Amino acid sequence: MAGGIAYGNLEFSNGGGAAKTLQGTTTVNGNLTINSGATFSGGTFTLNLYGNWINSGTYTPGTSTVTLNGASKTITGNTTFNRVTVYGSYAVAGNNITYNGLLNVTAAGSYDAGAGVATVNGDLTNSGSLVSNGTTTFTGLQLQTIRFLNAVVSNSSGIVNFNGNVAPVLNSTSRPTYATLNINNTAGVTASVGWDVYIAFNIGSGATFNGGNGTHNIYGTFTNNGTVTSSGTINFLPSSSSTIQLAGASFSSLGNVVFGGSGAISAIGSPSLRNVTITNTSGVTPNANWTMSGSFLISSTGIFNAGSYAFTVGEDVESNGTLNGGTSTFTLTSTSTEGSISGSAATTFYDMVISGIITAEADYNVSHNFTNNGTYTGEPGTLNMTGNLAGAIGSTSLSSFDMRSLTISKTAGSTVTLGRPLTAVSALQVASGIFDIGANTITEDVGLLSIEDFARLIIRGNNTLPSFTEYVIDTFSTVEYAGLTQTVSAAAPYGNLVISAAGIRRRQHGLKS
Repeated sequence: MAGGIAYGNLEFSNGGGAAKTLQGTTTVNGNLTINSGATFSGGTFTLNLYGNWINSGTYTPGTSTVTLNGASKTITGNTTFNRVTVYGSYAVAGNNITYNGLLNVTAAGSYDAGAGVATVNGDLTNSGSLVSNGTTTFTGLQLQTIRFLNAVVSNSSGIVNFNGNVAPVLNSTSRPTYATLNINNTAGVTASVGWDVYIAFNIGSGATFNGGNGTHNIYGTFTNNGTVTSSGTINFLPSSSSTIQLAGASFSSLGNVVFGGSGAISAIGSPSLRNVTITNTSGVTPNANWTMSGSFLISSTGIFNAGSYAFTVGEDVESNGTLNGGTSTFTLTSTSTEGSISGSAATTFYDMVISGIITAEADYNVSHNFTNNGTYTGEPGTLNMTGNLAGAIGSTSLSSFDMRSLTISKTAGSTVTLGRPLTAVSALQVASGIFDIGANTITEDVGLLSIEDFARLIIRGNNTLPSFTEYVIDTFSTVEYAGLTQTVSAAAPYGNLVISAAGIRRRQHGLKS
């Protein structure tokens, strides 16, 4: 058919006849209709359309370009295009569309890709309005450049697939919004901006998602069966109970991972993380060990259920919310003097291991064992050994260590056993329960020893009552000498004094009772 002609409505009804092919740039001011049995070929030219596209026959795109210029028009019928440029406003009427070349939605354009299947073999640029509630697949069988200069929106039922084995080039400047997003490209998909994913984010086996340095908000489920890397921020923000599967070949973040939202989160897998923040108001429950090279923060609204797992933290631990310690172990490995424990005095760990350089910036609780294998500054915060379990304070590598401020507040009958001598102690309080210091010495640094009513201090070996500048020993407290050869100190009046083991006791001059 001749080119250079401006048609009103253009209709093809050639039945079994020869295909009609563009011979030059052609403009259709009305509708273009390809009837059943008819064939139309775009050849190598441009077709400028101002009306509806109605295809019930066969369209062969060749290397042509179709420009869509009309207002509030539709595309009807399963069609394969080469290049499509949208200047007007068009909606696909639920059909399946394939784009072999470039789909370009200009700044003035509006394109609704519909509820059908959109197969993108080529490039995509959106500078206008692009929405979809069907399935869009980037095939990834050749190099594809995908540019979102304005946001693309995948509506609540929309599915976007990144498939194939050739990595796409993403150089967007505006963050896209996805409903369900599937990453299946085995060469990897690297985001150039942050993404918002509302229903489900899935990374397939053998596939890779690199989040780059953007901020990604994930409001639904997350399932990683491949590889995930990030140097930016990943926010998990479910509003209902969700599974966040970090497992796969690997999940590695050199930036920030935030577990937020109001729906309870089940976190699956053992990830490699840097900074982790818990703000989720219904609770985050992992099912494996976590390694965090940076900091771990529980906000004032956050809840973390540590279970029976091991958590290694390379910098700071701050808990201003709820830490349900379970039977977990937190190991602090900071190599910097800035490593710290801080937050609410209600924070309760189960086992705490210090293997780096750590300062207690606030009071905190340990319900089982405290092990110091590093450099620990126990002030201005106080270590409080609490709960109803027997516990221990010790070290597997140090012969003694500083413990500035220590409180024992176990329930009645529960014992904390000291496994190493303590030095530079400025405040030792046995508030409740039993503190058995064994044969270990406790050396003060101008401090106070207090033993409250119904609490008990047990001294073994050849030791006597630790020497402090000041004593407050309540009437109903107990000091028990349970060693072999001991001097009973007269430094302070006792409440109850018990000699419980056979051996030699020497009465220090001036003993008060």
